[in-house]
Amino acid sequence: GKADRHARLRTMQKTGFVWLGSRRARKWNVADKGRLLDQAASAGLPVPAGGILLDEFYQLLIREGALEVVEEQVRVPDPGFLLNALYAGIRFPPIAEPGVIRLIPPQDDSTYEKPDAAVSWMPVDLQDAQQLADGLSQAYSAALAWPKGKGASNSEFRKDLMLMEMVEAVTRGSASTCLREAADDMHHEGQTAHLPRLGFWSSPDTSLPPFAQRLQKLLRGVRRSFGKQDLRVDWIDDGSICWLIQLQKNASPIE
Repeated sequence: GKADRHARLRTMQKTGFVWLGSRRARKWNVADKGRLLDQAASAGLPVPAGGILLDEFYQLLIREGALEVVEEQVRVPDPGFLLNALYAGIRFPPIAEPGVIRLIPPQDDSTYEKPDAAVSWMPVDLQDAQQLADGLSQAYSAALAWPKGKGASNSEFRKDLMLMEMVEAVTRGSASTCLREAADDMHHEGQTAHLPRLGFWSSPDTSLPPFAQRLQKLLRGVRRSFGKQDLRVDWIDDGSICWLIQLQKNASPIE
């Protein structure tokens, strides 16, 4: 019965999710886009509150019948049970409304066709059973549809999901950091500009727009935390904080 199912779910409390900043994503072999964000939050960079639902949780939900795969689509037969499994079963910390759900892609996602549901942030009330069920079913269905390159099967990578507080964007973009250059590339509103790199004790360039000054400080923090790596930084500025929402190795501009 449901009581037995909840008891089994409670055994997943230490393995069902990784809270961002815990530095536990590497232990569970989470792909780079999840692991790097976990590391960034641990370093004190401005990352929205959130966590990673591990593939182990997905596999348990499938075994318990809390998720069903029908014609390559993931369905939730009982949204209320899924809500309880998340908050009472594995004790995932509540996230302020609205939240977002996103699939963490495989390590090398360049060889795969990307389903739309997987690459866009989806606003969800994570405390609402039906919205949570719809959001998770879309993201998990995207995981099943993802690998279509080089004869891969959908069992070849983990189905880890990111659940995170949604940031209200005043402006957003990406930046490419390259330690061999004197400036970072900022990609914003379809344009690319060189953003002067801050030294460890330098102040932002006051001639720049306020969001760009905040981005300068964010990128300096990324370099302090990650050392000699070329990274793409996806960011959202809410008018007072420039938030780091995704990190990726081998930086490349947003199309």
